[in-house]
Amino acid sequence: MRDNDLPHDRKAMTPFAMGGLTSLAEIAGADDDVLLRASKAFTPEQRARCRALASAAAAAQAAAQAATAERAAAAAVKQAAAAAPVPARGKVATPGAGSWFKRKATK
Repeated sequence: MRDNDLPHDRKAMTPFAMGGLTSLAEIAGADDDVLLRASKAFTPEQRARCRALASAAAAAQAAAQAATAERAAAAAVKQAAAAAPVPARGKVATPGAGSWFKRKATK
């Protein structure tokens, strides 16, 4: 609030806490009447600016969470691909004519 030139002292912020508006997401999603009661010390233009700042911050937080979830999903896919069995290259010992298994069985 201080960085955005809005009222930020205890007297101005106590109504926000009393209204249950303790985070930017809660301020952004608050009804107009709840925000009006909580922002008694604010002018109408400061209320609008507070709502806009809270909405922008909530959107940025949601985008960051989505990016984190996307990175986690990509890491899970990468880990699953790394754990998948790798096909053998070159000759593969299988029980067939002339293989080690057949020679071992006939001895």
